[in-house]
Amino acid sequence: MLLDFEVAYLGYLELKKINVGKLQDKIEESKSSENEKIRNEIMELQKNDRDVIEKGKSAFVSFMRSYKEHDLKYIFKHENMDIGDTANSFFLFRIPRVKEILGKKIDGFKETKINFEDVKFVDKNQESQYLQKRERNQQRREEKEAYLLEQKKKYEEKKKAKGRSKSQRKKRNLDDERKNFDEFTEEERLVKKLKKRSNHLGVV
Repeated sequence: MLLDFEVAYLGYLELKKINVGKLQDKIEESKSSENEKIRNEIMELQKNDRDVIEKGKSAFVSFMRSYKEHDLKYIFKHENMDIGDTANSFFLFRIPRVKEILGKKIDGFKETKINFEDVKFVDKNQESQYLQKRERNQQRREEKEAYLLEQKKKYEEKKKAKGRSKSQRKKRNLDDERKNFDEFTEEERLVKKLKKRSNHLGVV
C-alpha cells in the first residue's frame, strides 16, 4: 500500500502504460488486539533466536537505504518517511544506527526494554561466529581509542614543545642581543683606549 505522499506513483505507472489493479473499495482493518498479538509472537521469536533479530535489522537498513536511493526521489521522498512507524513494521527491538536516519526526529517507535545482547543464536555455529566478530569489533574499538588517545597526547606534547621553543627562541634572541651589545661596548672601549694612547704619544 502507498502512503499519502506516494500516491503520485500511480500516475507514473499510468504514463508507463502499466495497469495496476485496485484493492477492494472497503478493506476490513485488522483489530488492534490482533495486531498486538502478531507483534508479541514475533517479539517472542526474537527473544529466543538472535538470527531473527539480525535479519530484521538487516531488512530495515536495506529498506531505508534503498528508499533514500530510489530513482523517483520526487515521489519517494526520504524526508517524508515516518521512521518510527517504519521501524515498528519491522518489529525491531531497537532502531539500528545508520547514517540515513542520524539526526532525524523519530516519533512513535515502540522500543522493547530487552538487552538483546544477551539473546543467543539457536545455531551454535552462528553464535560462535557472532562472538568472534563481537570480540574483533571490541578489539578494534579499543585500538582506535588507544590510537586517538596517543594522537591527542602527541598533539599536547607538540603544543607544549612549541610553547617552550618559542620561549627558548626569545631567550636566545635576548642573549644574542646582549652579546652583540657587550661586543660593541668592548670595541668602543678599545677604540677610546687606542685614541687616548695615540694622543698621549702625540700621534695625529
